[in-house]
Amino acid sequence: MRLSSLPLQNLMRIPKGIMDKKTSELIDLGFIVDYKNPGLPYYPPIGDIILSNVRNMVMRKHSEVGALKIKMPSFMRRDLLNQGEKIEETFKKKFVMVPEPMEKYMLLTTHEAEILDYLSRDKISHKALPLKLFTNKDILRPIKDPKGILKCREFEVVMMLSLDKDRVSFNESLEAYKHISESIFGDLNIPVRLCLGGENRRGSHLDFDLEYFYEGEEGDNLVLDDSEGRVKALSLSMGYEFMPSVNKVSLISSGNEEIKPVVGTYAIGLERVLYTAFDSSRDNQGFNLPKQIRPFDSSVLLFDVDSQASNSLANKIYQGLNESGSRVLYDDRKRIKRKEKAELSDFLGIPIKIIVSKSGI
Repeated sequence: MRLSSLPLQNLMRIPKGIMDKKTSELIDLGFIVDYKNPGLPYYPPIGDIILSNVRNMVMRKHSEVGALKIKMPSFMRRDLLNQGEKIEETFKKKFVMVPEPMEKYMLLTTHEAEILDYLSRDKISHKALPLKLFTNKDILRPIKDPKGILKCREFEVVMMLSLDKDRVSFNESLEAYKHISESIFGDLNIPVRLCLGGENRRGSHLDFDLEYFYEGEEGDNLVLDDSEGRVKALSLSMGYEFMPSVNKVSLISSGNEEIKPVVGTYAIGLERVLYTAFDSSRDNQGFNLPKQIRPFDSSVLLFDVDSQASNSLANKIYQGLNESGSRVLYDDRKRIKRKEKAELSDFLGIPIKIIVSKSGI
């Protein structure tokens, strides 16, 4: 990636005193993620590479346990959530309604009811079980007070739904999701805490079977264990049995009988995975991101931009690395100090710096 070709180049400067700044402040500098409007993220080219790496990794982990990817619409019928009852004002405040001529719809906010409604169009054979379907969506919610990357109005999730013939099989699906989550967090060196069902952390109406948390100073005030009181933690992924008031999905058993499946629902927030990967990889120069999601393997820093010989040599090195398949950051920006170029490379945790100046490499 040639930095001189990017828009908003002057935002790519590292502030002083980064050790005194919160991780969310450093991520929100403008070249990883930018919030021109509160809660609505822009991901410039560098940030988009990192988020794409996170997204691809998470989706690959789902595929590895046999989950099938589907693409869903961004709208769903209102009656799928309220079961035909009158839409209450509190309900409207939580979700984004759509005006005429699509007043019967709302922006997709949760996947369970929509997928179950889709699957109800036909009876499912027991031979298709266990069935795991996952999708990747941007979710939009009318949050009153957005807070950068940790509390967005628009955020990205990978959501999964499982159908099992009984609770024994459902527990196996839960174990598969544990494997997905722990594999992601393990590869990214994110320390997490697993809380199992029965703890009623969010009220008696929701009893999660499993949920993974990251403890850190920018977390929410949560009660994870009655014995320790409140702790600062972020919820990263969760999975639990989904028990809709109306379940129109039917299975045909091996005995040709019609039965209701055990439904599991699962979700992992990509922005939160990105944030915790950054937060857990901080050093005194910025971040030492894991190889799986870091944007570049090497950087070519052109120190003498006005030197034709330096430009020619730096271009040759950059092109050669690109052709070899290496992920390269080429900092050929003008009016940027040498120190600032080196600081950006260190901030992003790029392991190899190739400095090109009049004196050579």
